[in-house]
Amino acid sequence: MCIVQIGEMISLLEDDFIRSHPEIPWRQIKGARNIYVHGYGELDLDEVWNTLTESVPLLKNQISELLVNFEKNKVQYRSTVVKPHSSAHFNSKL
Repeated sequence: MCIVQIGEMISLLEDDFIRSHPEIPWRQIKGARNIYVHGYGELDLDEVWNTLTESVPLLKNQISELLVNFEKNKVQYRSTVVKPHSSAHFNSKL
């Protein structure tokens, strides 16, 4: 499920990077990931649908904008975005 993967990828981002982009609901995304993975009670299917049809496309647009800015400032971000413990494969794509 894409929501789970998105939530897991957020944990690879540096705290400073997350703080510098408060327009993205990082905590809510990680919280949704935890609900879907650990099944805290029953899932609200209407909420899941809303997330997939409204929140994920909005997030895609926000991340696309970040990536455009990232490409413009690649040298500046290279050493500050990803935590040092992330995989070498992931770092090589930066």
